[in-house]
Amino acid sequence: MNTFFGFLLLGVFIFLFVIYSLLSRDHSKKMQENYEKFKKTYEGQYTVGFGINQDSIFAESYQIIIAVNREHKIVKAMIDEGNTFEIKRREATEYIGLDVDKYIKEKYPKFDGNYYAPERGKLTGKERALVAAIKQVHKKIH
Repeated sequence: MNTFFGFLLLGVFIFLFVIYSLLSRDHSKKMQENYEKFKKTYEGQYTVGFGINQDSIFAESYQIIIAVNREHKIVKAMIDEGNTFEIKRREATEYIGLDVDKYIKEKYPKFDGNYYAPERGKLTGKERALVAAIKQVHKKIH
């Protein structure tokens, strides 16, 4: 009888793992599609970069996609936020006009071509995604 419940419990865990894996794959696919669509729209006229952050399977995930003009300012920004089950997409107007070079100098005063992030606990997941997007664009434009 104990063996039966052991197998039943194992079967339930395997089933839940498969369901979670399928949902996670769908989540990643949606985020990739959003990035590709943004890139196709803005890459010719702006430098495009993105950053992704997810701390754990239970935490919110963030993907921030930015378009930076020749003056190194963010002119368009989108954020995908959510968990494995739901993604909300919105325009990230709070980042429009942000100067990428100034941001790097403020966040990384000893910048020498290598990026050293502040301790993980000092930034939120959304901030870490923004830092990753800005770093990517900064490397492309310099």
